[in-house]
Amino acid sequence: MSKLEVKNLTQTFAQKGDALPVLDDLNLSVDNGQFVALLGPSGCGKSTLFNIVSGLLVPDTGEIYLNGKRIYGNRRTSFYRGGRFLKMYSSVQKFTTNRLTQQRRKRSSV
Repeated sequence: MSKLEVKNLTQTFAQKGDALPVLDDLNLSVDNGQFVALLGPSGCGKSTLFNIVSGLLVPDTGEIYLNGKRIYGNRRTSFYRGGRFLKMYSSVQKFTTNRLTQQRRKRSSV
């Protein structure tokens, strides 16, 4: 059994009155102890996937399972409550934001 399983996940956003598909029938399986990296260009859906798995967004279609238990759309049973996934994601965001701020300060002081 997979630790985390994403099945047939689809997410669209409205953009200027049109539907913008961000995730289209995404399937992902992560086994216990497995290390996974999501790579891709800006706007390809990496953050959207993190937000759905953490319970911050509810997908248009699809299912997410943690240890065999369906979790999507219910913040009380998702990573949001346990916090590990969300804390890791927040830490990455804070590190990136702090790093960019430091780089901007260096450029402006030169």
